[in-house]
Amino acid sequence: MKSDKNIFLEYRSIILYYLYFSFFITIFLISRESLAIQYVFNTLDILVLLSSILLLQKTHLNKWNYLSFIFLLIYALLAIIKGTHINAPILFIKIYLVFVFFKQNSFTTKEIISFLNNTYLIYAILSLIVFNFLPSTFYTLADHELNYVDLGFTKYLVLHSIEGGASTIDSYSALIFLCNIFLITEKRQNNYFMIFFSFFLIIYSLKMTPLVGLIVGLFSYIIIRNKYASAIYMILIISIFITVLNLLFINPEIYGPIKFASVMYVATHARSMIWVQQLGILENTYTTLDYIFGNFTSQLFTVNAFQLSGSEITTNYDNPHNTYLLLFFKAPLLLIIYYIRYLKLVFKQFSRKSFVIISFIAVAGFSNSSLISLGNPVYLIIIAFLLTSPDYKSIKVTE
Repeated sequence: MKSDKNIFLEYRSIILYYLYFSFFITIFLISRESLAIQYVFNTLDILVLLSSILLLQKTHLNKWNYLSFIFLLIYALLAIIKGTHINAPILFIKIYLVFVFFKQNSFTTKEIISFLNNTYLIYAILSLIVFNFLPSTFYTLADHELNYVDLGFTKYLVLHSIEGGASTIDSYSALIFLCNIFLITEKRQNNYFMIFFSFFLIIYSLKMTPLVGLIVGLFSYIIIRNKYASAIYMILIISIFITVLNLLFINPEIYGPIKFASVMYVATHARSMIWVQQLGILENTYTTLDYIFGNFTSQLFTVNAFQLSGSEITTNYDNPHNTYLLLFFKAPLLLIIYYIRYLKLVFKQFSRKSFVIISFIAVAGFSNSSLISLGNPVYLIIIAFLLTSPDYKSIKVTE
């Protein structure tokens, strides 16, 4: 007769599906004016993860697990007392617990691929139905020339997901595309439909972020052949980004004669002008405590959008369209600690096939802020799997 623990372990995948559908339900309940439901559901996610970690232990927690969690709880309490928005404490505690959960539960690659494909199909099919056939109550179509793809012989509006925009489905589709190419472990596991379907939606939501991420990710498979090269690569790309930010901040003008800032404005699809203004807010308003606990609010970080000529347009942004910056604004100290640990795990768990996906997410994060968030958990789940799972003998490439 099976023990209760073994019975629970057989249903560990239920936890993953719970995390996904917890997010999925919030899509229909939240609004830009109120994200309270999202915080409630993510708090429940934390409780579910914590319960599963304590009740379904496959390996015993060590003292560092307990100390790390106590540190995060103290940090969250102090942050809340300081007045930091609750988003950051919830997010970083959830990230930590997801990693502990994966460390304790040795998911197979087949299980993860099945989870990713099943949930993606539901998300994608509903997005297609809502976008093409139903009056949408989830978003207002932005009838702007930047949202159209002009192929010469035809012109179409890019696909918007049920979350309200193209940026939430384009990178998602690219992630599924790469996982179904590089993480397949069985010769009979034919995932051609998912490869073609996800690629079709990449084209349908034709944006630069997934395309650049795919190109860089695929290129990394060719040039990154060992863990030392992977460490240099990861450090190099974040160093280049920090250098670009510093150069932009030194010369924030985005109009006039051709100059570095103007080139970056075009290259980043105007994201650089958001970064510069928000970095100004960071410099002028953040105190020492803010650099420890964060102080991000939509009201504080809302900035004007500019045209290349320098004239204002009617749009304002609080979203930097950058995962790294948004996480830094929310919790600078925790981001630095987490990122250092992340780099160590990438080095330790290196695999050429899995690094393609790590590289894609790393690059996509420079122009998409929704990858690691309280929203869609698939990016966090695949990262946690790749950096903790012992199932690497099935996906490693012989060096």
